[in-house]
Amino acid sequence: QEMKILGELGDTFYALGQDGLLLSLTNKGEVWRFDEIRKSLPGSYRHSAVRPNEIILSVEDGLYRISNTGELSEIPIQEGWEVRGVAANDAAAYVSWYNAEGDQHGISVYKGDKTHMLAVPYLDRCGEPIDLISNNTHLGVIGENGVGWFVLDEMEPVYVPDVEFDLFMEEEPVADRTIKSGMHFIDLQAQSNRPEVPSQVQYRINEGRWQDLKDPSLPFAGHGEFVVEMRAIHPNGMSSESRRIQFGIAPPWYLNPVYQGVMFVLILFLFWGVYMLRHAQLKKRNLWLEDEVRKATRELEAANAARINFLAGLSHDIRNPLNGVLMIAETLTRDPPRSGDDSRLKDLTEFGIIVDRMLGEILDFSAIDQANLPMALIPVSISDILSSSVQQNQFNIQKALVNISLAIDPELKEVVIKTDRNWMIKILTNLIVNALEYSDSERVEVGAKCHRLSPEYVELEIFVKDWGKGIDDAEKAFVFERFYRGESGIDSGKHGTGLGLSICQDVAHAMGAHLALADNDPSGCHFFLKGRFARVAGATELDQDAVLSQLRGKKVLIVDDLAYNRRSIVDFFKTMGCDCDDCENGREALQMLGDNSYDLALLDWDLPGLMGPEIAAIHRHKHPEDKVTIIALTAYTDGEKLRESEQAGMNGYISKPLTASRLAYALANIEDKQPQSPSAMDTVDSEELNEEIYKHIADCVEYGQQSEWENLRRCAHRLTTLALMRNNPAMQQVCRDLQVSAQAGNLEEIHIGIAELQQWGRG
Repeated sequence: QEMKILGELGDTFYALGQDGLLLSLTNKGEVWRFDEIRKSLPGSYRHSAVRPNEIILSVEDGLYRISNTGELSEIPIQEGWEVRGVAANDAAAYVSWYNAEGDQHGISVYKGDKTHMLAVPYLDRCGEPIDLISNNTHLGVIGENGVGWFVLDEMEPVYVPDVEFDLFMEEEPVADRTIKSGMHFIDLQAQSNRPEVPSQVQYRINEGRWQDLKDPSLPFAGHGEFVVEMRAIHPNGMSSESRRIQFGIAPPWYLNPVYQGVMFVLILFLFWGVYMLRHAQLKKRNLWLEDEVRKATRELEAANAARINFLAGLSHDIRNPLNGVLMIAETLTRDPPRSGDDSRLKDLTEFGIIVDRMLGEILDFSAIDQANLPMALIPVSISDILSSSVQQNQFNIQKALVNISLAIDPELKEVVIKTDRNWMIKILTNLIVNALEYSDSERVEVGAKCHRLSPEYVELEIFVKDWGKGIDDAEKAFVFERFYRGESGIDSGKHGTGLGLSICQDVAHAMGAHLALADNDPSGCHFFLKGRFARVAGATELDQDAVLSQLRGKKVLIVDDLAYNRRSIVDFFKTMGCDCDDCENGREALQMLGDNSYDLALLDWDLPGLMGPEIAAIHRHKHPEDKVTIIALTAYTDGEKLRESEQAGMNGYISKPLTASRLAYALANIEDKQPQSPSAMDTVDSEELNEEIYKHIADCVEYGQQSEWENLRRCAHRLTTLALMRNNPAMQQVCRDLQVSAQAGNLEEIHIGIAELQQWGRG
């Protein structure tokens, strides 16, 4: 390898190899011996000089001394200085220094372990140093502007540099003074006793870290005693003795002992005031809480009494018409009707309508939730809502012998809005029936009034008016509360639950509208639904016949586990010219959907084997190209089931009973609507999942019988995950409880858990 020969000491050569490798080469007869002194020196080679007993070596990032014994030692270099030249004679070694930032240069002397700076006259005239040369009497300095040739005996050595300084604020010295509090910039003035010798000035405050003095203005903040020290540093690392100046900064006024005493007293008063205020607030809050508890207790007692009265009244009101139904059925069995005019048939119809309405209100109430209320928003004309509401209540209207009229503003007759037709008709039906049964009026008016009409929306009021005895002012505030029937409702002897108006108000709020009551002129009640509805520009109301006629010739699959339901639904579709298939369980339905091409499939929610949404999810996953329209047909009416059906890939959702009107509006509502892709959990093969669940249940039973609690705990843990995939929260909870019981070895709880778990086992 290539090497730079540094020089010879005794019979040994010293060389600098590649990557800073420092070697010694000694002649041992015919063999040269190589010894590694140091693997790597930082930086590339710059300068070197040889004396009888040492070599001075300069590299890019350091200055070193190699003794005649081969020992390597580092010579200190002050930060900011660099070596520009090295020379030597029999007496000493010389190093040329340069500081580019301050354009300073100087020369130091090394004699063994001793060092000092030289006071070289006119050194600055040579310019930026380039190199040094020396003999035993002279020292040559080569610079960019010239060469200096100096007699060594005439250059004065400087062993200990020195520096003097003082501190000033606003041109006044601050030494041994205490100045006012605050943030201060104190000027520092420093001077060296040998200005011709290059050096750097460093300072520190309160024995902190030494720093180079760059800005002569020092910032001071806070208060207390401050000690400033200063020293001079030469390029060769020599430093002067530090000089010290001490001064103080007064504390701020708020740290004055008198002020602090006053503040302490004020703080005590403040805490006392806060305590008394808090005590008063807590006392007031306790009184309020006691009042709220008493109020809640009264409300709870009232609610409990209302529940008891409601159940008693409901039992009475349902049992009476049911008694009539059963008695008429018994009578018709013994004495069949001879014609359609038999009054017993009319009574049977009336009793059926009463029971249907009451049960419908209870079921609607149990499912009502503004966040989950299922809404089928479709275009429907305001005229259709009013006329359909009246037509659906013809039996009650004819029975009550009441004149009913329609009143709709002319500008609303052709207006089509987007709303849920069924719920709107339910609201109006409730208001119409209440007017017929409780008002004792000979006249009822149903209508719609326009408040504002634009191309995008319409603000309207749909109302039902009667001219009867009205509602007492004391009862008006309670008519929309649950279970409230009022004195007139109770005294009338009519059947009811007290839920109708409460349900109507909840539905109205879900639509963004509000149901209210006002007095009619000159007497009676004026119930009105007021809201803002989106307008469907250029649209017309739904033509049910036109929608259903599109089913003619279509292939339809009916899936229901109840035979009489399947027969009635199949007969219904056959009247519309459809080709129908039917089955009773989920496995068969999934097979038929895969083997045949259907246009429409109606799936019951609860089916043996697979549930309706599972059938849809698996079929959509396995046959994504199939365009079959899948509709959930179920007795559930809550919005959560509607969302589950959409997530499973179903197109629509119809609550039983199925009617031509509901089918038409469901088909119209899903037009151009793409089904959602089922989630990853929906695509799990349910048959394999069920088999895995059955196996784990059997394993849990076996582990429980054999008292293998740890295996039981692990098996129950795996079964918890399977229950989650099956969307069975009840099984999940049983499995979690079983894990805890197995962990604790609680025999009684383990037996209870296994017994509960077996309900989901293979039947």
